[in-house]
Amino acid sequence: MPHLKFLGNETFGFIILSAVWMFVPEKDRHEAARRLSNLIRPGGKIAVSLRPLTGTEPGFFSRDDIQRTATIFAANGLTTVERYDQADTLGRPDRNWTTLVFQMPGYLAVS
Repeated sequence: MPHLKFLGNETFGFIILSAVWMFVPEKDRHEAARRLSNLIRPGGKIAVSLRPLTGTEPGFFSRDDIQRTATIFAANGLTTVERYDQADTLGRPDRNWTTLVFQMPGYLAVS
């Protein structure tokens, strides 16, 4: 994800990262958040679902930390506007999810 490339000047009103952030290595997360913040329109939102690791996951998962994630996105101009905590929709008892919604300041024009 830190290497996202788009042709032109696309921006989006909403970006969702559902069970994606855990695959971004910790060393690349600041750059990934910077690139995502450049893709979001003023007033647009980014939703990121996170879950604590249980310790039994493969080694390619990065640790999801809610506060650290919020801090990384804040450093890139986004404000945390919503938080949802929920049980795993597949019914796995050892997995709970938190979704953070970040917003870029400004007005989102609807076209």
